[in-house]
Amino acid sequence: MVITVKGASDFHIPRISQLTQRTNQFNLTTRRYTEEDVRSMAKDSRHRIYVFDVKDKFGDYGIVGLVIVEELNDKEWFVDTFLLSCRVMNRKVEDAMMAFVCEQALKSGIETVWGEYIPLERTFRRRIFIRTWASRKRPANTSLNVKESRIFCPDYFKMNVEE
Repeated sequence: MVITVKGASDFHIPRISQLTQRTNQFNLTTRRYTEEDVRSMAKDSRHRIYVFDVKDKFGDYGIVGLVIVEELNDKEWFVDTFLLSCRVMNRKVEDAMMAFVCEQALKSGIETVWGEYIPLERTFRRRIFIRTWASRKRPANTSLNVKESRIFCPDYFKMNVEE
């Protein structure tokens, strides 16, 4: 499987907004953003927006993953949005996405990545994922010490990053 990570270009903004509006099953916060909201975040230097495009031998699934990170200070990031389309569930794409976020955090000198988890009725898959990356739990928040994290991109993925 090949995952290509891209930033939020004008071309991707409609798809990013669409993912936040329609993805429910694996969406850690279910925050909904308009195209204007996404455009505003993309212009804000405190935000990083990563879209994940997935392909395998059966076809191109397109942009199916999204992570929006806010830089809180020079040591902490907050994961505002983490979502994955059901088209690629059960393939560990979410692990590859989180491994990428951790790698980017380390490169930026970040020590802690915070994530918020807002439970809904259909949250089994999200709860399992949260348990795998949280080093400390709070009622609705989890944190990850990126230097000590044990999250790795599965070997069967090839990860490409487009600037």
